Amino acid sequence: MARPTKSDAEHRRHLISFRLTPDELAVFTDRLKLSGMSRSDYLRYVALERRLTVQTTTRADPAMIAELNRIGVNLNQLTRTANGVGKVPPDLDRLCQKIEQVVMKAVEQECSRGADHRV
Repeated sequence: MARPTKSDAEHRRHLISFRLTPDELAVFTDRLKLSGMSRSDYLRYVALERRLTVQTTTRADPAMIAELNRIGVNLNQLTRTANGVGKVPPDLDRLCQKIEQVVMKAVEQECSRGADHRV
C-alpha cells in the first residue's frame, strides 16, 4: 500500500531569489562553506533562525517641536539685536539654558524608550 500523499500546502516551497555583488558573493560562499550546510538550508537558517537588531525610529513630540521653534524664534531675534547693537542681550544666557533643558529632556526620553529592539 502506498503512503498517503501530502496536500500542496504541506510540501510546497516557494522560490526566493536575490542578487549579490561579487564581493558579497565571495563572503556568502565562504560562510556557506564554513557552515557545512546546503545552500537552501543555510539561507533558511539565516533568514528564519538568526536574531537581528532592528533600529526603530520614533516621531518627535509635537509639543517639544513647537517649544523648540518658539525658542529658535527668540534666539534669532536676540542674535539680530546683538548684531545690530553690538552687545549681547541679557536674555541670551536664560534662552541658552532653556534650549539645553529641552534638548536634554528629548535625549532622556529617547534613552528611556530604547532605540534597539530584538526581532
